[in-house]
Amino acid sequence: MQGSTLRRLIALLLVLGAGMTMGSDRARAGDAHLDASTILLLSFDDWSAMSSEAKASDFGRFMKDPEIKGIMTRLQPAFMEMMKSMMAEELESGPASSLPGGEKMAEIGERLMGAAMSIGGRMCENMTGRTAISISLLLDPTAPLPMNLIFEFGGGEEIQKAVDEMFSLLEKESEGEMKARTIEIEGQKGRCIESDGAGIFVVRSGERFTAGVHEAGLRAHLKSMEAGAVRLGNVPFYKKAMGAVGEGRMKFFMNLEPVWSMAMPMLSGFAADEGEPSPMAVISALGLQQFQGVAASGSMSAAGSRERAFFGISGRSGLMRLLPTENRPLAPAAFAPADAISATSIRLELAQVIPAMRDIVRTLAGEEEMQGMEEMLAGTQMMLGFTVEELLGDLEGTIFTFSPSGPAPDLMSMMMMGGSIDTCFGIRMSSRERLDGLLGMFSDPQISQGMVSKQEIAGRSAYVVNAPGMGMPLQICTTIEGDWWLIATSAKALRESLERADSGKGLRGNAAIAQLMGEVGGTSGMMVGFANGGQQLANALDAVRPMLGMAPMMMPELADPSMMFLFDPTILPSSATVKKYFGVQATRVSIVDGGILQERWTPPVGGAAPAEKDGGKKEGAKPSTGVGL
Repeated sequence: MQGSTLRRLIALLLVLGAGMTMGSDRARAGDAHLDASTILLLSFDDWSAMSSEAKASDFGRFMKDPEIKGIMTRLQPAFMEMMKSMMAEELESGPASSLPGGEKMAEIGERLMGAAMSIGGRMCENMTGRTAISISLLLDPTAPLPMNLIFEFGGGEEIQKAVDEMFSLLEKESEGEMKARTIEIEGQKGRCIESDGAGIFVVRSGERFTAGVHEAGLRAHLKSMEAGAVRLGNVPFYKKAMGAVGEGRMKFFMNLEPVWSMAMPMLSGFAADEGEPSPMAVISALGLQQFQGVAASGSMSAAGSRERAFFGISGRSGLMRLLPTENRPLAPAAFAPADAISATSIRLELAQVIPAMRDIVRTLAGEEEMQGMEEMLAGTQMMLGFTVEELLGDLEGTIFTFSPSGPAPDLMSMMMMGGSIDTCFGIRMSSRERLDGLLGMFSDPQISQGMVSKQEIAGRSAYVVNAPGMGMPLQICTTIEGDWWLIATSAKALRESLERADSGKGLRGNAAIAQLMGEVGGTSGMMVGFANGGQQLANALDAVRPMLGMAPMMMPELADPSMMFLFDPTILPSSATVKKYFGVQATRVSIVDGGILQERWTPPVGGAAPAEKDGGKKEGAKPSTGVGL
């Protein structure tokens, strides 16, 4: 068996192991004691406790539902057959049977994958304590790879048996190309199986196992645990990011600062084609280098689930100009229905759109294109009597959207006959004078050529844009209601929104939603929202189910025999089952020191369990005031 093919199979085993690994103070310190060059980390403070709690959660109960278990039982052999076919194509971009020995190699791959899933399942049942997968930079000329992948987990003899079985299988299937042998690294004994210096290296100390993909990386990882080593816990971004997300059974950390430090000099050396910007110029213009990384924590149990994610941002240039620098109240508008299945209010610095475009165009396109953009903006000013920047400055920046209750849209009918989903959204205004004048100007028949008309809807002056659609006209209706600029996809949607605003019986009076939002700290921030995830998913399934079987006929390139099971509508769970296990959730994104923080709370279906039942009240959370959103 060729070494490159076998290394791909080993990578498959490691990926399956990573997917499989979905406390104590000592366990938490384990993350902080990783090497300071760690750029990616996924860890669980107590694998067995996390696994038990997850099984008792709504999602765990969903996976044990007879309908879902039946679907999974049917999907597994079909999925294995598809993977076998994909492996065959990977060999030489053709069917395995047409290649010398290709069919045998595909069979080996299938056996390895099936065994890996079986062994992984057994390890899931027997792992204990802290479990972690980490990737760090490794600038060691003796290492076959510049990256260090480490897998740490706990367990006893059952885990050891699984590791030994995996090594024996790999040695047998490689027909002697890979050899298993005993090793001792930094005083810890174990075994490895390798080819060309890369493979799987596992050492054991009592009930703790540590695995790596090459010996140099495993040695470097074990040395990072020694006294005096430079550790992840001393990295400023790690301390800030993990402090922001707090505790949770699961932790995730990605640090881009070392990546940027290494990539920037390399990218600076790339010569761009004539007239084209360099990769470094693109990154700088978009402000991507200001994104430092992300950290997350989460817990899932019968009492609900909570996730927090911190996104590190070090500046406000390029696209980052659009992010606000302070939190603001984000109460929804009165036009939102009380029974909406979702609603989101997000605030952006819309006044920074033109300055951001200037930054990007000047850097990426040069002064000539910049001059053309300025001439276009000047021409627009002459036509309107004010600048685009002034118009955008009239937008306070809050955008509010909602999804009304009701059955799933008939996507097939929409595709065949045209039309759109009835909805309405609003943009909050700080001043309406310029927009009033702009709408009035475009409703002039001489300018709009009859495409824009002024009508009365729910007692307001509204503007209706009639544009050609797929077989029938597409209507966009808009008006200004108080300090909201409303935009709807039909006169019906706009009328209903305005009537709700008149009645005062909208979302603001929904006390249950107000209590739900209180669990994530209220409705002040950069973005707040709630969603009935079960109803949303049920609607999506109901909309897609009638079209799924027709997809291969509409797109013949999808009609691969090994993939046809993906287009069987019966592999989708019923809407009733989905709504039984998935319910509402609240999300809040706020501006914090050094970036933005996202918090999400999902109570158990059937009751909004308070955070105290999920291992303690979230630090910094504000109790619900009991008032509307």
